Amino acid sequence: MKKIICFVIALSALMLAACGGGSESAGNAEGSKYVFKTGNVTVAMNADAENVIANLGEPKSYFESESCAFKGLDKQYTYSSFIIDTYPKDEKDYINAVTILDDTIATPEGIRIGATVSQVDTAYGSDFTVLGEEGRSYKDGDAEIQFLVTNGLVSSIKYYAITGLN
Repeated sequence: MKKIICFVIALSALMLAACGGGSESAGNAEGSKYVFKTGNVTVAMNADAENVIANLGEPKSYFESESCAFKGLDKQYTYSSFIIDTYPKDEKDYINAVTILDDTIATPEGIRIGATVSQVDTAYGSDFTVLGEEGRSYKDGDAEIQFLVTNGLVSSIKYYAITGLN
């Protein structure tokens, strides 16, 4: 009887771990603290795109083209406030980039288009690569987040997958 109870507890723990506690998460092998979140969907760079796209629902528009770097099609899904780009590998699609389009979406750290450079520095720290005059690029694991800055304010936010080709 003890063995059956232990088996049921172990199986329950595995099922809870696999389900992620009710939030749809697209994990990546290496992991990174830089992930995009919208609603209950977490989008990690280099993650399998199938569940992410399915959980986001119908995009406003869709585009595909032959990949320059991989064998297959690069795909782009445009939603109301962000764009997700994927790349093909081993007959699957993976998350390559997320571009935030407007100030209705913030990063998990609270930065949105229109934020000040000082707010970016407070949220992300001083370990960055300079982009342009004031922009910042932060890397962690297999992901990078870039903030382009115009006149002291964030004008663009983009997550990139580090694939070994970039």
